[in-house]
Amino acid sequence: MGRACPVHIPLINLQATAGKEAKAMTQRVCIGIFLLFGAAYIGLLPVRPYPGSFLVKALPVLALAYLALSSVKGIRGRLLTAALVLSAGGDIALAVGEGVTYFMAGLVLFLFAHLVYTALFAMDFHRQLSRLSIVILLVLYSTAMGCYLKPTLGPMTLPVFFYLAVITVMASLAAFRSPPGYLVLAGALLFMASDSLLAVNRFRMPLPAADLLVMATYYAAQFCIAWGFVSERPSSPP
Repeated sequence: MGRACPVHIPLINLQATAGKEAKAMTQRVCIGIFLLFGAAYIGLLPVRPYPGSFLVKALPVLALAYLALSSVKGIRGRLLTAALVLSAGGDIALAVGEGVTYFMAGLVLFLFAHLVYTALFAMDFHRQLSRLSIVILLVLYSTAMGCYLKPTLGPMTLPVFFYLAVITVMASLAAFRSPPGYLVLAGALLFMASDSLLAVNRFRMPLPAADLLVMATYYAAQFCIAWGFVSERPSSPP
């Protein structure tokens, strides 16, 4: 009789373990870049503009985009990545200049980002009566914000109102997602808060520490949405 072969760990198990470790390392690096450059940009707000400030501003969201691309599979991962890349483009547009042209460019890029987020959240839509109250509050809030901003918007009335409508639909669909992704919903609500602070500060009245509040809520919003999807379905099918 021949000798029994020694027992070896299957190569496929080693490859799977290595793949998981590599994915975990990628996630840690992306989160580290997000935290480092997010903190750097917020900390350097008082000394803007400085060389490369637009890149420092966009890098945290670009890190989240790579996190989404590498960790969330299928169409959801591609949509999430696209929304984050569009947001980073909006960050750059708003950082390189302060005129109407730059503001409109940033507005359009963020508008497309919200449209992509809307399509992404709609994929998991499930009508839930328990979430209806959240949607009603969102609509009431957006209506009140529109009425508050309208007297000083001038020629920006239509673009701002359209943007407000889109982000309200986006947040409403985040509320109706199933399974209920509380982290994703928190991100959508923080996004509305960030954009509200930005709009009030730009069109209505200066707010104390406006830049700090806008960026802190914005970065938190993007992280909550991105990590919400990573933690919910790291290996979702197409």
